[in-house]
Amino acid sequence: MNVEKIKQDNKHNWKLKVGILGISLFLQVAGSNLAAIPLIAKSFPNQSLTSVQALFTLPSLTIMLFILFSNAVIKWVGKRNTVIIGMITTIVGGLIPFFISNFAIIVASRLLVGAGIGLFTSLAVSLIGDCFSGEE
Repeated sequence: MNVEKIKQDNKHNWKLKVGILGISLFLQVAGSNLAAIPLIAKSFPNQSLTSVQALFTLPSLTIMLFILFSNAVIKWVGKRNTVIIGMITTIVGGLIPFFISNFAIIVASRLLVGAGIGLFTSLAVSLIGDCFSGEE
């Protein structure tokens, strides 16, 4: 199929536009809860403040690692499925601390958030160029 035809067809697809903007919104998730550090430290008095603060830097580590692997995943399952896998991983990792109060599991869930974000970070901008052209 012609790339320009695809771009023209996507011009009025508001679901696609919302989806691509949603990807960019998800990229901000990892650091969005920094204001909660004092409350989290109070909830885990046996953990050092440094350990609690690490909850917000650990996702950056897995983001970097999974950005490196994202191209292989994109080639294996495609762009759309990579974004879906990354978003589901991010959502699951973000919801785990809501239900579980074990600090080690929360650390693992934060790593999972970073892994999910790392999978689709490289696609956040490229999908715009793939799907739209001109003023759109």
